[in-house]
Amino acid sequence: MKKKSLPKILAVFLSLLVAFSMIGVVGVFATACGPAPNPATGVAIVRPDNVAQTGVITLTLETNPTAAFTTMLVPEEADPATIVWSTNPATATTVTVSAGGIVTAHAPTAGSNVQVVARIYGSDPVIQAAVQIAVLPAPIPVSSITIDGTAPTLALNYNPTVSLTATVLPADATDRTVTWSSSDLAIATVNPAGLVTAHSAGYAVISATSANLNVQPATMLVTVQQVAVTGINIPATEAPAATDLIVSIPHLLTANIAPFNAYNRTVTWTSSNPAVVSVPENSTALTVNLMPVAPGTATITVTTTTEPTFTANIPVTVGNRTATAISTPEEFQNMSLTGIYYLANDINFVTEAFSPIGGGASASAQGAPFSGILHGRGHSVTGITATAGVAIDGEYYADPAADPDAPVVWMPYVFGMAAVFRATLGATIRQISFVNTTVYARGGIGGLLIGSVGADTVIENVFVSGTRGGFYYTTRGYWDNNAALFGNIGANVVMRNIVADVEVAGTEAVANPEYAGLTTAEGPRNIGGSIAGSSIAQNIFVIGDNITDFGPNRHFSGGGTGSIASGNLNAFLRNQIPTVNFLSLPAAIWYQPAANALPRLR
Repeated sequence: MKKKSLPKILAVFLSLLVAFSMIGVVGVFATACGPAPNPATGVAIVRPDNVAQTGVITLTLETNPTAAFTTMLVPEEADPATIVWSTNPATATTVTVSAGGIVTAHAPTAGSNVQVVARIYGSDPVIQAAVQIAVLPAPIPVSSITIDGTAPTLALNYNPTVSLTATVLPADATDRTVTWSSSDLAIATVNPAGLVTAHSAGYAVISATSANLNVQPATMLVTVQQVAVTGINIPATEAPAATDLIVSIPHLLTANIAPFNAYNRTVTWTSSNPAVVSVPENSTALTVNLMPVAPGTATITVTTTTEPTFTANIPVTVGNRTATAISTPEEFQNMSLTGIYYLANDINFVTEAFSPIGGGASASAQGAPFSGILHGRGHSVTGITATAGVAIDGEYYADPAADPDAPVVWMPYVFGMAAVFRATLGATIRQISFVNTTVYARGGIGGLLIGSVGADTVIENVFVSGTRGGFYYTTRGYWDNNAALFGNIGANVVMRNIVADVEVAGTEAVANPEYAGLTTAEGPRNIGGSIAGSSIAQNIFVIGDNITDFGPNRHFSGGGTGSIASGNLNAFLRNQIPTVNFLSLPAAIWYQPAANALPRLR
C-alpha cells in the first residue's frame, strides 16, 4: 500500500480537531490534561479593623452597629469556593448577616450571644468557621453632674479632710466616670475618690467633671482656715478624786483647747511636785498620762505653745494606796481578786498554763469575781489559753410546748465561763494588750476578754487579739451570751477605747444522747452578749473573721435598749481595716503603725 506523506497526515488531524471542537470534545480533552483539583480543607473568618481581633465581638447600637467580614480559605492556594453566611440560631433577630458577610446589629443580645457562621458551600463533611457577636445597647450619655452637700470649711490640724460625692444623672448613664480637680493645689488637693485635703489657709474650687465633656462640670468652693487659739481649760469632770490616784497606776488627764478647731493644738505639761506626780517629758498632746509617784499633792499645769500663751491647772492628790508590780506569768495568774496591780513588763504565757481569773465552777454562783484594779501601763500579755467547764448535775425539762406533762430529766451538763477573766464586778482594767489569746468556752457563756462583766466594771484602752471558740450542750437550752469580747454584761459598765482582732472559730453544738429535745444557740455577737442598762459602750472596734451580725443593732445580743450611751461601735472584716477611722482613740496612748494596720497601745 502506498504510504501517505506527513503533510497530508497533519492536515487530516487538524481537520478532525476542528470537527471535535464543534461538538465540545476539546473541553473534555483540555480538562483531562490540566492541573489536579485543590479543594479547601478549612475556612477562616477575617475580622475588620473596627472590631476586637480576638474573643467575642461587641457591636454597639448607633455607634458601630455593622461590621464587614471576609473569609480566607485554607490553604490559601485552594480552589475558589462559594461561601454561605448564616447566624446561629438561624432565627436570630438581634443580629443578621448578608450574603456578602456584612453583619448588622438590630437589638441588644440578652443572655446568649449570636454566632455568625461562614460555610463552604457543598462541603462534605461541612467546613465552616464562626465568631461570637454581642450587641450592646446604645450608650446613654450623662446629662448633668452635681456635687452633693454644702460648701465645706476645713480647719488645718483639726479636720483637714472632707469627702465630696458627685451625683451623675441619669442614674443609668453608660459612663459615670468622674474626674476630680482643684483650682489651687497649694490650698487643697483632691484625690480620684473625691477626698479633699487641706494644706494651707485660703480658698480652692473643687471641680467634678463627667465623661461627657459637653456637660458643664460641677464645682464647690472649699474654705481652709487656720484658726487661732483663744484659750485652754481642764474640765472639772477631769479632776481626779483623792482616791483616784494610786501610786504606780497612770492616770489620763485631758485638756480642751478653744476654739475646738484651733490650728495649733500642741501644749506642754508640767507638775509642781514631780516627786508626787510626774508627767512624761516632751508630752505635747492634749491628753497626758500622769504617773503618781508617792502620796501627797501637786498642781498639774498645761500651757499652749501659741503667742500669746494660755494656761490651765488642776490640783491633784495621790492617796496612800500602792499598786503591786507584776513581772512574771505566775504573778499574773496568782493576782488577788481584790488587789491593785500594774504590769512592770510584757508577760508571756506561751509555755505557761493558765486558768481563767475569778469565778468558780458552780452554775448558780460562779464564785468570787475579779473586783480589783489591773493597769497594763502599755504592756502586753501574750499567749493565754483559757478554757472552762466542769460537769455538774443539772435539772432539765422536756419542751413544755410539745409536752407540758413531761417528767424532769436529770443529767450532767458542762457549764463554765471562759475568758481571761471569768467574771468581774466593780473591776478596773486599763491600758493593756492581750495578744494571741485563745478562749474555748464550754457551757455557752464566754468572751475573749471577760466571760461575765459584772456591774460597775470599767474596761478602757484595751487591745485584744486571738481566737474565740467553744461548744454548748444543746440540752442546756438557748445560749446566746457568747460573743467575741464579752459574755453577759451588767449595769453601769464602762467599755471605752477597745480594739479587738478576733477569729471566731464557731460555737459547736454538742447533743446529749440522753435527751432528744434539742435547741440551737445563736452565733457570737461582735462585741458582747446581753447588756444591762446605764452602761457606756464607746469607741469599740472589732475586726476579724466569722463574726456574725455586723449590723449596728447587733453588737450585743439584747437588753439595755434606750439606756446605753453608745457611740462609734464598729465591726469589720479584716480586709476592711483601711476604712476604719481610729481618730476617736486618744493619741497620747494609741498609735496606728500603718494605714492598713490596727492601732496599738504605746
